[in-house]
Amino acid sequence: MRCLLFISFFLFTSYESGAQSLQSRLEKMMETYAGNNDFNGSVLIAKKRVVLLSKGYGYSDYETKSPNNENTIFQLGTLTELFTTQLVLSLDSKAAMGLEDKVDKYFPDFPNGNQITVKNLLTHSSGLYDYSIDTVLLRPKKNFKPARVAIMESVQNKPLCFYPGSKYGYCATDYYMAGLIIEKVGRWDYDDLLKERILKSCKMYRTGTDFPSLSDNNKATGYEHIFADTWQKAEIPDTGYSFTSYGLYSTTADMYKFYQSLSTHKLLPQDWQDLAYTPLKDQYAAGWKVERINGKQFLTHESNTPGFSGYVLWQKQDDLFIVFLQNNKTPRMPLPVIASGLIKCIYGTVESKKPVVQQIEKSKVEEPEPVSPFKKYLGKFQFTETFSLNFVLRGDELIGVSADLKEIRMIPEGPDTFRPDGIAAVLQFVKDNNGRVNKAILHQGGEDVPGKRVK
Repeated sequence: MRCLLFISFFLFTSYESGAQSLQSRLEKMMETYAGNNDFNGSVLIAKKRVVLLSKGYGYSDYETKSPNNENTIFQLGTLTELFTTQLVLSLDSKAAMGLEDKVDKYFPDFPNGNQITVKNLLTHSSGLYDYSIDTVLLRPKKNFKPARVAIMESVQNKPLCFYPGSKYGYCATDYYMAGLIIEKVGRWDYDDLLKERILKSCKMYRTGTDFPSLSDNNKATGYEHIFADTWQKAEIPDTGYSFTSYGLYSTTADMYKFYQSLSTHKLLPQDWQDLAYTPLKDQYAAGWKVERINGKQFLTHESNTPGFSGYVLWQKQDDLFIVFLQNNKTPRMPLPVIASGLIKCIYGTVESKKPVVQQIEKSKVEEPEPVSPFKKYLGKFQFTETFSLNFVLRGDELIGVSADLKEIRMIPEGPDTFRPDGIAAVLQFVKDNNGRVNKAILHQGGEDVPGKRVK
């Protein structure tokens, strides 16, 4: 018996020693990223219920020099979808609604509602028009209607971008509609349902729905750019527009509590919970994306919203959970790149001492310039304070990437003129006297919105 106790103690202390060594390597990697201004926020990494790293880097407020920590509160952006999905599955498990229910069951007059299912909404396969890229709609000074009225009017007047269920296409309208259905079926406001069915159960006391109105010393200020001593504050979206698509706020510590409840099936039985992890189109499930990283299958979700960005990764078999929350919308280093470096360190395929950042930057320099007739359009164009498009190449196509990483295929319509796929608009690039393209005009909704090249 004493021998068994000794072996158990030896194994435990050996694991603890290994965990401490790994923790040290992870800390050094994150310090490198933060020191190079590649990360400004909080990160939590846990494996097999052991927290390997829970720490903040940089400032939650650059003016007051308040540091980020595990209790810093960040806007979640589209990580909100994980909670909206959970409420839908909760109602489904109680037979209050079904994933195969059509939208017109809850909103009889909604166009094409007889073709779109609740499951289509949760997996971004509805084909609905994405209200979050409507530059006219999202101008608060010009829109005096309540957000829900304005959004519903805008969406209902637009044709489907593709047949429901035929493909994946990110659309904030999907989760907005899911939120409206949740309120109709649950007979409570989304905020109250969230508190009663998820937040209280998970003891998530620093998570909520109205970030702009939140008064808390731990609240982070969102920034558009952070480079050394230069920063620019972001304009935070009104909660009426972000709602159940990208309106929640939380901390890395609270997100870890949410993960623990999901992984132990505290909120729902496993058979219902697993519905959230089953992809429908292009590896996208309900709120989660299923992808392979370092040879292993992860559930992930990346978010980017004005002032903030975030990334959650979960490797179920190894019980590995990583969450980044950052009060910087446009970091130099994308969060998936940082996550990949940490994962390689965790699985022992890279040494923390290696200059990961330098290797990545070198590989970027060595990549050949793209050869394409669209090369002159590549770069970032700012149309309003809150809306920009970064034009990149995907194969032989020109793609416009919005600030929250939504990709819009640009279909050539004529010389320097494109039609954004699925959007009732025309984009025109304008050349100067030297033939350079430093300006673009977005013709939409009867308005001409000029955009200036900023990068």
